[in-house]
Amino acid sequence: MKSTVRRKTLRKGSSCPTCNAAKLIPIVYGLPGRELMEQSERGEIELGGCVVTQIIDHNGIRTNDPELHCPTCSSNFYRNGVRDTVPQEISEQLEEL
Repeated sequence: MKSTVRRKTLRKGSSCPTCNAAKLIPIVYGLPGRELMEQSERGEIELGGCVVTQIIDHNGIRTNDPELHCPTCSSNFYRNGVRDTVPQEISEQLEEL
Protein backbone atom coordinates (compact mmCIF):
# COMPACT_ATOMS: atom_id res chain seq x y z
CA MET A 1 0.00 0.00 0.00
CA LYS A 2 1.35 3.39 -1.00
CA SER A 3 1.60 5.97 1.77
CA THR A 4 0.86 9.58 1.05
CA VAL A 5 3.05 12.31 2.45
CA ARG A 6 1.21 15.44 3.48
CA ARG A 7 3.34 18.51 3.15
CA LYS A 8 2.74 21.60 5.18
CA THR A 9 2.40 24.91 3.35
CA LEU A 10 5.36 27.04 4.31
CA ARG A 11 5.33 30.77 4.93
CA LYS A 12 7.76 33.45 6.08
CA GLY A 13 8.45 32.69 9.74
CA SER A 14 7.68 28.95 9.45
CA SER A 15 10.14 26.63 11.19
CA CYS A 16 12.64 24.98 8.86
CA PRO A 17 11.53 21.42 8.02
CA THR A 18 15.20 20.37 7.71
CA CYS A 19 16.80 21.68 10.91
CA ASN A 20 13.86 23.07 12.98
CA ALA A 21 16.29 25.68 14.29
CA ALA A 22 15.36 28.83 12.46
CA LYS A 23 12.51 30.76 10.98
CA LEU A 24 12.33 30.80 7.18
CA ILE A 25 12.90 34.08 5.38
CA PRO A 26 11.73 35.04 1.87
CA ILE A 27 14.01 34.79 -1.14
CA VAL A 28 13.87 37.97 -3.22
CA TYR A 29 14.85 37.84 -6.90
CA GLY A 30 15.97 40.70 -9.10
CA LEU A 31 18.56 43.45 -8.92
CA PRO A 32 18.53 44.66 -5.31
CA GLY A 33 18.55 48.31 -4.35
CA ARG A 34 19.92 49.75 -1.13
CA GLU A 35 16.88 48.82 0.97
CA LEU A 36 16.98 45.16 -0.12
CA MET A 37 20.74 45.03 0.48
CA GLU A 38 20.21 46.35 4.03
CA GLN A 39 17.42 43.81 4.66
CA SER A 40 19.73 41.05 3.44
CA GLU A 41 22.54 42.22 5.72
CA ARG A 42 20.11 42.15 8.68
CA GLY A 43 19.07 38.58 7.75
CA GLU A 44 15.48 39.54 6.97
CA ILE A 45 15.62 38.29 3.36
CA GLU A 46 17.84 36.12 1.17
CA LEU A 47 18.89 37.55 -2.20
CA GLY A 48 18.16 34.98 -4.91
CA GLY A 49 19.94 36.60 -7.84
CA CYS A 50 18.81 38.42 -10.94
CA VAL A 51 17.82 35.43 -13.08
CA VAL A 52 14.35 34.02 -12.49
CA THR A 53 13.40 30.76 -14.16
CA GLN A 54 9.84 30.16 -15.23
CA ILE A 55 7.88 27.21 -16.49
CA ILE A 56 4.57 27.18 -18.30
CA ASP A 57 1.98 24.78 -16.99
CA HIS A 58 -1.77 24.38 -17.47
CA ASN A 59 -2.35 27.30 -15.05
CA GLY A 60 -0.11 29.67 -17.00
CA ILE A 61 3.38 30.91 -16.23
CA ARG A 62 4.74 30.36 -12.76
CA THR A 63 8.13 30.61 -11.16
CA ASN A 64 10.33 27.55 -10.84
CA ASP A 65 12.55 29.04 -8.13
CA PRO A 66 12.44 28.41 -4.38
CA GLU A 67 10.70 31.09 -2.32
CA LEU A 68 11.95 30.54 1.23
CA HIS A 69 15.41 30.18 2.81
CA CYS A 70 16.68 28.85 6.14
CA PRO A 71 19.53 31.05 7.43
CA THR A 72 20.76 28.27 9.74
CA CYS A 73 21.15 25.26 7.41
CA SER A 74 20.98 27.17 4.07
CA SER A 75 18.15 25.00 2.73
CA ASN A 76 15.79 26.55 0.19
CA PHE A 77 12.12 25.62 -0.09
CA TYR A 78 9.08 26.05 -2.26
CA ARG A 79 5.90 27.16 -0.49
CA ASN A 80 4.44 23.66 -0.81
CA GLY A 81 7.18 22.38 1.52
CA VAL A 82 9.37 20.73 -1.11
CA ARG A 83 13.09 21.32 -0.53
CA ASP A 84 15.13 22.63 -3.46
CA THR A 85 17.89 20.06 -3.96
CA VAL A 86 19.61 21.63 -6.98
CA PRO A 87 22.32 23.49 -4.98
CA GLN A 88 23.16 20.24 -3.14
CA GLU A 89 23.38 18.30 -6.42
CA ILE A 90 25.67 20.94 -7.94
CA SER A 91 27.94 20.85 -4.87
CA GLU A 92 28.20 17.07 -5.10
CA GLN A 93 29.11 17.28 -8.81
CA LEU A 94 31.80 19.89 -8.09
CA GLU A 95 33.30 17.67 -5.38
CA GLU A 96 33.68 14.89 -7.94
CA LEU A 97 35.81 17.08 -10.23
